[in-house]
Amino acid sequence: MSARGPLAVFAGLWLIQAALAGALPLVADEAYYLAWSRDLGPGYLDHPPGIAWWVALGGGHPRLPGLLLMPLAWLALADAARRWGVAHWRWLPALIMATPLGFSPGLIATPDAPLVFFWCLALWAVAADRTLLLGLALGLGLWSKSALLVALPGLLWAVGPRRGLLAMGVALAVYGPHIHWSLGHFGLPWSFQAGHRAVDHSVLRPLEVLGGQLLLVTPGIGWLAWHAWRAPRDGVDRQLRLLGLPVLALWVLASGSTRVEANWPALAWPATVVLVMRHAGAGGLKRAARIALGLTLCVAAALPIVDRGRPFAGPPRGGERLAACLDETAPGFVPVARRYQEKALLDAAGAGPTPYLRAAGHRSSEYDRRQTPAAPRCGFVYLGDRMALDGRCAGAVEPLEACGLRLSRCHCL
Repeated sequence: MSARGPLAVFAGLWLIQAALAGALPLVADEAYYLAWSRDLGPGYLDHPPGIAWWVALGGGHPRLPGLLLMPLAWLALADAARRWGVAHWRWLPALIMATPLGFSPGLIATPDAPLVFFWCLALWAVAADRTLLLGLALGLGLWSKSALLVALPGLLWAVGPRRGLLAMGVALAVYGPHIHWSLGHFGLPWSFQAGHRAVDHSVLRPLEVLGGQLLLVTPGIGWLAWHAWRAPRDGVDRQLRLLGLPVLALWVLASGSTRVEANWPALAWPATVVLVMRHAGAGGLKRAARIALGLTLCVAAALPIVDRGRPFAGPPRGGERLAACLDETAPGFVPVARRYQEKALLDAAGAGPTPYLRAAGHRSSEYDRRQTPAAPRCGFVYLGDRMALDGRCAGAVEPLEACGLRLSRCHCL
């Protein structure tokens, strides 16, 4: 089978991805991780340090590593599919790029990007029987996001106890510096993540998780996955099912006690897409791919409209716009952030370093662990309401709503 067709589809999607990544402003979390990348270390409050090192590879461009490295992950997964006996394995990168699962890591820098990258390398190591490489990939995946822990039971079952224990030994050695750092910092970021607010149990929570997965991989692939999971044909099918289905099942169970975001079960899908390609006929795959491509392109086309049109309430997207709006709203007043999001955006836009006063009762961030510029006692505009300011103004407070935010101008008397 010629490689021109799948390569052309993949290249077209990558070019769209790259154009959007260059045109859209950084979101708040990307600006936050950019700040981390300028002070590299073995740990941070919110997540393991992998995302900081990942962003640092871009030299100040947080999305560049995803654009350049994620195609290598999809190629590794395609070669794993070849080793697992998938006939049309060359189409796998194009198929996965046609879904939000594959399209988003090059479009936005989050801990999920390095996590999925190293998980795909781990799957290749399983297919190629490279145990030491498997351990290295797992260790670097743990550096990226603790969600990898949910995938380990199924993986250890799939590869067997001997290979599994050796791989875990290598992974723990790689992960060791972060474990050492965390034990010296009150168990961060494990304790931070464990403190996520629980929710009341509802039968709708598992349905929300499953609905989120249909958005992540699109309904056509989700439907094919359901049939592939139900009918394993041989040992490879059973191995692929163990590498995917338990991840989703464990997150569905976890949704009974906490809200599970749609991206958390992402590790269920790389092996499942391989399984789908082993099971589905050419006609079914074409229909699923067309549905996926159509939905993903619709979302891609909507992103610039959402960015510029601001159809939803909220602050301007992008630090430059937020800084300009604040300067117009409160000229001469020093912006003071109450959340890490606004501080990170303003700092990334060159308006910083922005003073930071966390709102009483609001979640902590890495800025609470590090020294930040002290807020003035007056003559500042606080990016929060009077209650959030909590009496930390030595002058008169003037509440106002502007820039999609509730603001408090602190006038000097």
